[in-house]
Amino acid sequence: MSLLLVVAVFGLLIAVGLVVDGGQKLRSSQRASDAASEAARAAVLSIEPGNTIRGQRPRVNETAHAELPRPICNAPASPAA
Repeated sequence: MSLLLVVAVFGLLIAVGLVVDGGQKLRSSQRASDAASEAARAAVLSIEPGNTIRGQRPRVNETAHAELPRPICNAPASPAA
């Protein structure tokens, strides 16, 4: 009976560890996806659509480009990461 309890507790600890690790993996994947989406949105907003619609080469709005936020890669790492 005692050996069964030890094995069961050990198995539960392993299961909890895997759940926590999987949750952190999903959270970091979601953060990376959110950062990529935000970067793509910012890049699209800095392009002047007038020339692109007429089939010419797209031009970057320098004012909008200068106001873009810094990349998340330059941000300090969070303690949870």
